[in-house]
Amino acid sequence: MHVDLSTAPPRCDHCILSKQTYSLVPKTQEGIRALCPLEWVYVDLCGPMPCASCSGYLYSMNLINDFSSYVWSLPLRSKDESVSALQLWHWVVVNQTDHYLKILVSKNGKLISKSMHDWCSMHRIEHQTTAPYTSAKNGYAEHLHQTLLGRVRAMHLFCNVPAFL
Repeated sequence: MHVDLSTAPPRCDHCILSKQTYSLVPKTQEGIRALCPLEWVYVDLCGPMPCASCSGYLYSMNLINDFSSYVWSLPLRSKDESVSALQLWHWVVVNQTDHYLKILVSKNGKLISKSMHDWCSMHRIEHQTTAPYTSAKNGYAEHLHQTLLGRVRAMHLFCNVPAFL
């Protein structure tokens, strides 16, 4: 397949407009990186969205593997489903990869509950939480949210979807 590089690719105004952000997330890297898969996993809830999906999902739980930067996005109907969805995700990923989750980092302790504490203890998972109102501490998840929502905005602009959706 021949690719003609003599001319510049067409400019996509929708992509440029969708990348406009309202606030910046500081780019800070603190501490060491993971040395094996699932050593550090960052988790954050995004939502509620302005309108539900066709299946009725209002929230998204995003998980990022620090070792490979691989992202899982789990749709949720409510925040109450987050612990059970995380436990199901963990079971599937451990069976697929033969690696064990060691440290789970969540933002502002949104996933703190008795059942979550018991589950983490049973599987020997260290559950760390970030300090409130410090988005830089969970910068991976914050950057992921900006990336995902930027792509959604680009698709909305390209399809001329009404702004309220």
